[in-house]
Amino acid sequence: MRIYIIGNDGVTLCREAAATVSEGEIAVASNEELHAAPLSGKRLLALWNALPGVEKRRKVGDREELIDQLWSAIELLPDPEPETDA
Repeated sequence: MRIYIIGNDGVTLCREAAATVSEGEIAVASNEELHAAPLSGKRLLALWNALPGVEKRRKVGDREELIDQLWSAIELLPDPEPETDA
């Protein structure tokens, strides 16, 4: 299962749910959870503009559409490298 941790520095992909998330972070695992997350338009726009390979935006426009596009874009992020015990 892919879990996305939304923090101040963007979106981090995890393989499994974290036991805890830091203050100010939100964990989402579905488009519905992203829609329900308490994210301001400004934060959604910052998350979108931080993604690699997306056309930068200046305005949120349709919030629901932006969230759907954001979800589609983060679903394309590559899986994290497995942690190795050194």
